[in-house]
This record gives sequence, C-alpha cells and structure tokens, in this order.
Amino acid sequence: MPSVRVRALSACLALTVAAVLAGCGRTATLDGPAWGTPDEAIAAAVAKMPEGFNFVAEVAGLAGQENVNGTDRPGEGSLSLVRSSVGAASVNRAVLIGDELWMRYEGIAGFPEEWGHLATGGSVFAAGAGMIGPGTWVPALVDEIVSVERTGPMRFGGILDFDAVEPQKTGVPSYQLDSVDNGDEVAFSLNLNKDGYIEHFEFTLEGPDGDLVMNYNFNEHGTANEVAPPAGEEITELTTETIVDWLLGDFGS
Repeated sequence: MPSVRVRALSACLALTVAAVLAGCGRTATLDGPAWGTPDEAIAAAVAKMPEGFNFVAEVAGLAGQENVNGTDRPGEGSLSLVRSSVGAASVNRAVLIGDELWMRYEGIAGFPEEWGHLATGGSVFAAGAGMIGPGTWVPALVDEIVSVERTGPMRFGGILDFDAVEPQKTGVPSYQLDSVDNGDEVAFSLNLNKDGYIEHFEFTLEGPDGDLVMNYNFNEHGTANEVAPPAGEEITELTTETIVDWLLGDFGS
C-alpha cells in the first residue's frame, strides 16, 4: 500500500494536472487567488473602470423605454452619452470633457435643436441633470452592496441598498425614478469578462404600476472611443445663468 506521503503527492499531482487541463488560468477555479472572493472580484473590476469603456443599454419603465449608448473615460473626466426614446423621435446627446459640457435635444417640442455649450460649470450641471456615465454610478451602487454571491464562474448576484445612493448617482433618469419605489433591497446581477472587466450590470426597481429595468453592457475596455466636442454644428454659448432660458426657448429673446 502506498505510504501516506505518496498518496498525498499523488493527490496533489492529480489536482495540478486537472488545473492544467482546465486551462490553469483565471477561470480554473471559482475562488482562486486571481479572482478572490466575490467582493474582491467586483472591487477589482470597478477599479479598472477609469481606463475607459464603451457602453450600450436599455432602460425600460413606465415612462417608456430608452436606448442608451456612449463612451465613458472616467480617468480623463470625459463622457459622450446618447439617449434615444423607443417609439419616439427624440434624442438627448451630451458630451462632457472636464468642466465643459455640450448638449443637444432632438425631436422634443419646445427644446432648441442646436447644441448648447457650457465652458464652465458643465460637470455640475451634468450631474444635476443626470448626465453621468456608468463610470460614476456603477461604483456608487457597488459601494452599497449588502450581500453578493457567485452564480457562475464570472457571474455574480446579490442585493444593494439603493436608498443609500444619492439619486443623481444611481444612473436612473429622474423622471423614471418618480415611478418606482427606491428600496433598501434591490436585486442586481453583474458579469465579468475573461479579463476581469465588468461586462454586464443589471438591476430592477419595483414600482406600484410596473418595474424599471436598467440593463447595461460594456465593451472596448481600455480602448474606448475618443470623446471629442461636436464639430461642424451650430453651437450656442451658454452660462449657468442663461442655460435655463435656453432650455425653455427664451434665450436671447
């Protein structure tokens, strides 16, 4: 009969071979040192977000459905964001570079069709108007995770305390928030890609007359599109004092 030492070595060798056959990489085990616990894996993924990424999403609720896409480069403080209403010819575009903001509303009655530009104060206005990227609101939500478990090799699910997050940092448009109950127990799911970046993030807010679903997908991590000001377009220069009049169509009257 093999000695205890021989049996132990054989078992160790068998495990090593199994790991090699499984790829001997980051996905070889669910809780290997490369990924750690669910909390550690998610924290590491969030820490990568400043590198930049592109995103595409669906936001569906009682107020209708929006298709959202853009580029977020948090490390550079730049964002391009496009929201288009499904079933309606309305589009909201925003470009934020540092403290400069360009915005445009298309197909919305009463709103100006040209681009408006804030040379200063743009980041504050954008945050107040909900023009923030996932690089801002995903970390804010992740900070309020109450419980999380691994549901697959690169998939996680759990509960977050939505009430603990400032409304303008939830990623949910303010007009959509009015139709749901902001709870302290909101279910979420999150997927990572093979390189440990966030690939998918989704959560649902329940409401008395229907749910609001935020469904975001991320790609091109670290090689996201450049964010540049609109070129060859009519642009109206604004200040924080005149922007409200511009939005109401009273600018210059």
